[in-house]
Amino acid sequence: MSMFLFNLLDGLWFLSGLLVIRAVWLTDVKWRAIYCGIFTLLAFFMETAQIFDSIPGTFDILDLAFMAFFAFAESVIFNMFIKRRVLC
Repeated sequence: MSMFLFNLLDGLWFLSGLLVIRAVWLTDVKWRAIYCGIFTLLAFFMETAQIFDSIPGTFDILDLAFMAFFAFAESVIFNMFIKRRVLC
């Protein structure tokens, strides 16, 4: 159980970055997509670079899984609840 707490922290870090990007570029879809893509690539690169000891840390596939889960959850929550309020 305590093993998942470390993965949860990486997932929440990733979620907070996506939420900040979404808040700053809420109405500008093009720039939001660009910055979300850059942030996602950077986060996944930082995690996978740990395999080759380029970045200090220990690679864990569950970190990537938690990041992907939180990205999916953020997208679903935005499209179901927030997008309706912004467009109305």
